[in-house]
Amino acid sequence: MADPTPLRDRPQERNTPKDVEAEQTRHFANATGSGVPQNVISDMQIYAQDAQAHESYRTYSEIPFIYEIMIKPDWNKAVKEFGRTWVAHESNLERAAKQVGRPVPSFAEVQERLAGEGKPLEDIPDPTDRSYLLRGFCIFRLKAKNQEEDWEPHRGFLGCDASQPQTVVFIALQDLDSRNGFFMNLKEGNDVCLDSRPDIQVPRSGGGLGIYLALNL
Repeated sequence: MADPTPLRDRPQERNTPKDVEAEQTRHFANATGSGVPQNVISDMQIYAQDAQAHESYRTYSEIPFIYEIMIKPDWNKAVKEFGRTWVAHESNLERAAKQVGRPVPSFAEVQERLAGEGKPLEDIPDPTDRSYLLRGFCIFRLKAKNQEEDWEPHRGFLGCDASQPQTVVFIALQDLDSRNGFFMNLKEGNDVCLDSRPDIQVPRSGGGLGIYLALNL
């Protein structure tokens, strides 16, 4: 599990966006990996090229969301299938569980949890299909802001409930870093798993494209 000491309490100074990026890249080094085959990444890159930001981001343009959800016809189906590919690899789940310090739950545990939230499981024909771990998913484009922001999961993080532990995964469809709105350096095709309430700072820039998953973990 990553060092639990909040970044703001560590002795290093947080100066330029590149300084912050470098520190946060080191901090989450063990949480990164390459959990999706390159051909699947390439197909999603092509698919996402003409996706457009959901109209609500134009309506509420003054809100400093960390990212915008990008949509196109049948995007839910395509991105869910992409997410299924990620959760199907046991090594991805092991890495995520180690990072957040929580075990991967069983189908029954997730079913009980969601039933307690009033959200019964749907469209899961077989409990061995690990898609029951997918709580939310989308194509994202990082949103430019007026200033650096602390991470706040309630700001439009699809599938996140700030009142309880969650695990989120960011999968890069291009190189992501502080120049295009990401909090660390993440190479195209790689992903990072983290708790949904980490102590990180997000740069003011935007434009980076990727896939976001929220997990029942």
